[in-house]
Parts: sequence; C-alpha cells; structure tokens
Amino acid sequence: MTSTAHGAAMTYQYQYDDLGRLNTINVNGSSIITYGYDTASNIKSIAAMDSDGDGLKDADELAYYNTDPQRPDTDWDTMLDGWEVAHQLQPTVNDAALDADGDGFLNSEESASGTDPQAIPVVYVNGNAAAGGMAGHGRRLSLPSRTRCNTPD
Repeated sequence: MTSTAHGAAMTYQYQYDDLGRLNTINVNGSSIITYGYDTASNIKSIAAMDSDGDGLKDADELAYYNTDPQRPDTDWDTMLDGWEVAHQLQPTVNDAALDADGDGFLNSEESASGTDPQAIPVVYVNGNAAAGGMAGHGRRLSLPSRTRCNTPD
C-alpha cells in the first residue's frame, strides 16, 4: 500500500507471522511498529521504534514531522530532531544559526548546553531578578554588589 503525506510518497508493508497475526509494520523499508503476542494470541506488546535514537518514534517522524527516521538530525543543523520538536523549532529547516528567544545564544548553542532556546534567562543581582541576557544563560547567577556611592540628599 502506498500513500502520500507531506508531499512524500510512503510505502507501507505489513508482515504477518505463521499464524496470520500482524507482526510488523514497515514504512519505506523501516520497521516502525512490532507486535508481540501471548499464547492465547492476545497482543502483549507493541514496540514503537526510534531507529535513529533522536527521541521521536519512527511512525511520528513519518506521519507528523516529515523527518527521516534513519537520520537523527534530518536537516543537518547539529540539533537532534526530537530536541527541536520538544523546543518548538523546525527539524526540517536548518535553524541552528537563529536565536529563537533573542538571548544572544544561537539555537545550536542552546542545544549543546542543554538550555531552552525559547526562554530568556533571568540573571540575579544581589538576590533580585535583573535583565535577561547572555550572562545567565538559563542558570541562576548571583553577582556581588558594587560599592555603593553616596548621593547628596
């Protein structure tokens, strides 16, 4: 069976075991779902595959994200597809050099450091929240107070 999703043709192949039970569903040659049965032929397990280890199930990559289930970084931008989806970035567009939250760190830098590319960090000065920006980069950072200047009354 062949169908089209997101402009790409996908070929579905269904494999059955010796008892005629659905065993595996393949899409474009990749196994996306495997079924296991107990002795009474009841389904006991359904394994959804993540062939490339990017955090997205193969079936979801094909059905929803139009990403490659055999390549963990479909757009070659150094950020895993699953990380991009989890952080509202586009796994099929090279957006590594963009700065989604405007904090001065590129999306690829946020990915490498494990920070959220959609959240501007808060910097704490003397225990008080100050302006966001590059200094904090998603971590609580306390800076020592400066010498106070006396001002005339």
